[in-house]
Amino acid sequence: MAKNKKQHSYNAQEARMVRNIDKLSEFDDFCEKILPELRKMIKQKASAEAIYKFAESYAAARNVTIALTDDDSNRAQAAIRDILDRTQGKAKERTEHTHRLERMREEELNSLLLSKLTEASEDDDNKKIQ
Repeated sequence: MAKNKKQHSYNAQEARMVRNIDKLSEFDDFCEKILPELRKMIKQKASAEAIYKFAESYAAARNVTIALTDDDSNRAQAAIRDILDRTQGKAKERTEHTHRLERMREEELNSLLLSKLTEASEDDDNKKIQ
C-alpha cells in the first residue's frame, strides 16, 4: 500500500512538471510569434481596432482554456459566461420605463406644452437680438 501512495505522489508531481513545461512552451510561442507582431503593429501605429482584431482569436482560445482547466471555479465560471455571451448573445434584460408625463391630466399637459413653447420662442427672440 505504501508503494501505491508513493507512486501516486510521483505521478502527481510528474503531471505538474509536464504542465509547467507546456506553459513554458506556450510562453516561448508567445514571445517568438505574437509579441513581435504586436510590436510591429505598434510601431506602424496600427489602430486599437486592428490590434484587438489580431488578438481576438488568442483571447478567445485563452478564455476557453481558463473555462476548461482553471482550478478557481469563479474564474472558470466567468470565462464560461463570457464565452456563452459572445457566442449565443447575452440574455435580454427587460426594463420598464414610466414617463413622468404619463399620469398628467390633459389640461396639465397642455399648460406645460404651452409654457415650453413660450420659453423656446423667447430664446429664439433673444438670439436674434444678440
